[in-house]
Amino acid sequence: MKRQLVGLAAVLVLGVGSSADAASITLDDKGVVGAADWLAGDNDDSYAPLAQEILDLAKNTTSVCGAPELTDRPCSSNTTYDYSGDLALVDKLEGLDADNGANVVLSGVQLTYDYALAKYDGQNAGVVLFYLPDYGYTIPGLSDTIWTNKKGNGYAISNIRFFNSVPDGGSTAALFGMAILGLGAVRRWMN
Repeated sequence: MKRQLVGLAAVLVLGVGSSADAASITLDDKGVVGAADWLAGDNDDSYAPLAQEILDLAKNTTSVCGAPELTDRPCSSNTTYDYSGDLALVDKLEGLDADNGANVVLSGVQLTYDYALAKYDGQNAGVVLFYLPDYGYTIPGLSDTIWTNKKGNGYAISNIRFFNSVPDGGSTAALFGMAILGLGAVRRWMN
């Protein structure tokens, strides 16, 4: 675990690249929200809380994430851009076979989603949370520059979970309405 945390920290400091070159991922790419290790005990219920924890990290943070049902794990956020909000799981894409390193090009309804949590398989691999409007709709097929095997190759993508931002529940509209009512009351009082 310590080696993986050091590896994620090294990506934060040394990572270079561009989201235009979708074959590599770094934590300073616009649209890459953050990354976390995937642990042996993780399962289908692990995606949503882990995605939210990555999103909740402050910009340029390396920490230990541990959603309630998960074990502690290293996780890191984008070094340059800050993302925040609340997520709702809306869809999933499973059974990807990117052993050849092919990128996953999203299409159709997938183009309406805000976030994608891509899982890269391998002994020391993990998940990367992408903010799709900033990153684009082509997800890298390999995890190189974040996680690699002993030969220096990235791990292949196996599945993606899609999320949308949750509206604030109307509190902004309620505050705006209160402000309008207040202005109306002040106007009547002034007359």
